Amino acid sequence: NVLIAGFVDPRDVPTFVDNMLQNYNQYYDIVNFHSYSEDDREIINAINYIKGRMNAYNINKPLWITETATLTEYSTGWQNKVARGVVKRYVSALGNGIEKVFWWPFVGEPVLEEGGKSQKTIALVWAIKGSGEFHPRQAYNTYKLMTSKLKGFSSVTRITDTQYMFVVNNKLVYVLWGSGSIPAEISGTLKVTDYLGNIETKQSS
Repeated sequence: NVLIAGFVDPRDVPTFVDNMLQNYNQYYDIVNFHSYSEDDREIINAINYIKGRMNAYNINKPLWITETATLTEYSTGWQNKVARGVVKRYVSALGNGIEKVFWWPFVGEPVLEEGGKSQKTIALVWAIKGSGEFHPRQAYNTYKLMTSKLKGFSSVTRITDTQYMFVVNNKLVYVLWGSGSIPAEISGTLKVTDYLGNIETKQSS
């Protein structure tokens, strides 16, 4: 299968996107693009834009996001922000018709609190080149948790932009964040796992 080299955020290069979709779509099998931002909701806007342009030119091909990450400054709470972004970005993408999603970068340089100098904080793991070391951040652990809960899902339904229902081994797994009412069909006693892996039993109310 042949992919486009990557649209970056398709909203940043609209003329190039339209040209590739209208005039060169016979040369690739998969439409792929990137989505980075501080606001995790922007990934949905990017998806809707590229789907709209594909519809305009009657292009029906799989969609992949070959690079995505939550951008953040090095400050208090950055690790949790990136970890929450892992869930929000993957679930939002999969729930809005994306076939595959890739976080980038997987490995980055250490920041100050990890003994380094870099202020780049979006990687799931930090390491020093050539050291053979491997230092998972909270985002890596959250990624591992998320994939363990959703691995092998057979379908996903978007309820709202912050509420999604997955069918995993014939069981329903809801991924929810933000404020507001939970889906009406959720009732009774629930097992709730947060993005840090804490598990609680709660009433739906």
